[in-house]
Parts: sequence; C-alpha cells; structure tokens
Amino acid sequence: MSSPLNVEAAKANIVADLAIRIGPGWNIQQKVSDAIKTMHIPSMCRADRSIFKSLRNKIDSHHLVVSKADKDNAVVIMEQQMYHSKLVRVIEDMGGAVDCTFDFDAKVISECGHILKTLPLKNALLVMNPGPPMLYGLPKVHEPSLPVRPVVSYVSAPTYLLAKFLDR
Repeated sequence: MSSPLNVEAAKANIVADLAIRIGPGWNIQQKVSDAIKTMHIPSMCRADRSIFKSLRNKIDSHHLVVSKADKDNAVVIMEQQMYHSKLVRVIEDMGGAVDCTFDFDAKVISECGHILKTLPLKNALLVMNPGPPMLYGLPKVHEPSLPVRPVVSYVSAPTYLLAKFLDR
C-alpha cells in the first residue's frame, strides 16, 4: 500500500500531466473534466476513483479553470470568470478588441483557398478542418496579482501548414 504522501504526489502529477496533455484552449475546464471522465487507470483503487470523480465534480460545479503555470512546473486553478477577465484585460492593454461580428469561416477560410492555385499543393498545404487560432493564458505565478501571459496557438489556423512549408 502506498503512503498518503506518495498518493498525493501522484495525484498532483496526474493533474499536471492532464493540464499539459490537453493543450491550449478557452474551454480548458471542460477538457480536463472530459479527460478525467475518460481516463482509464486499471491499477486505481476505488478510493482513488472516488477522489478523481470528486475533483471532476468540483471543477464543474465551481466553474474552475485548470492551467499550467507560466514558469514553474506547477498547475494553477482559478475561477473561470477571473481567467477570462484577465485575458480580456491583456487584449485591451495591447490595444486590441473583440469583434463578435467577424465571420472566420466566410472571410479567412474562403480567401485561403485562393492562395494556392494547384489542387494537389492546396490539399497538402492547407489545414483540413481549420479554425481560428486559439488564445489562452498562462498565469504568472511569480507575480503577486497573478496576471496571465497570452499565448496564441496557430496549429488550427488555415495557413499553418503553408507557413510551416515556407519556413523550411
């Protein structure tokens, strides 16, 4: 039987690993919850399963966000509303604004098809199911007000493969 200290360390490592594996995204709370729901650990005893279920329920019911920290190898848990307000504040501080009327599908995806003229090259260099680049924030745990560092993931962007090809 494991000592309680080892069990707690193992649980902390699992949560940290989940935060890293699920990747970036606005709805990180749902992704963590889904990952915990579908996680299959055959050697987990009934008490540990109960703890994971309890964690999942608390994350859902308290509207929490689980995120990797900016620097240290740590996991940060904060209220979803606070997380979003910090991201909006970062965007506003940079002079940006949210445009709810922008239609990503009509504007960006349709124009990306005109970049490449030949069909084989177009199929090879444009993302199959594109989406807008994802903005997420990594909380800076070394600063007192816990601001977030914005990170933009372009992996889902329509021109990601084209940019990767041109970078070679």
